[in-house]
Amino acid sequence: MKTIRIPTCIASFVIAIVLLLQISPALAGGSPNVELTYTKWVTIAPGYPLMEGVVGGDVVGTFAGTVLQLKPIANGKITYVEALYVVIAGPHTFTADIQGNENDTKGFVGATNTLAGTIIDGWLTGAEVYVHYESFLCAEPNALDGLCYTGTIRIMTGSAH
Repeated sequence: MKTIRIPTCIASFVIAIVLLLQISPALAGGSPNVELTYTKWVTIAPGYPLMEGVVGGDVVGTFAGTVLQLKPIANGKITYVEALYVVIAGPHTFTADIQGNENDTKGFVGATNTLAGTIIDGWLTGAEVYVHYESFLCAEPNALDGLCYTGTIRIMTGSAH
């Protein structure tokens, strides 16, 4: 019986290809979007309009933000919101300008909302961003009124410039 030997350079090449294929398609640019999970809250210190939190999913890091506008409309049950969302995650750090109407008909606890925007700085600048979140009471000691928000940030990578 004859033994077939694979040269070490070919074996190394095959191993390298296998390892590369394990990279998340979203981070490699092969997916139409990147999805992050997050939990955030408006801060007690240093206070409104600043936000902080954590980010997971396709990118792991911290969340920071600033509420730019908060304007009640439609009998106070709908609120127009504009905010800067900052995800701090090494080479995947970005700032997004998010805006839209919050539906407050359920009150502040349990309200779900979807806002949209664009990444204005950092990773994937120019990409469209869609944010969905739900409010809940939390035990975070720096959360204003004990209220947190959890949800997803979806980045449409095909729309980046």
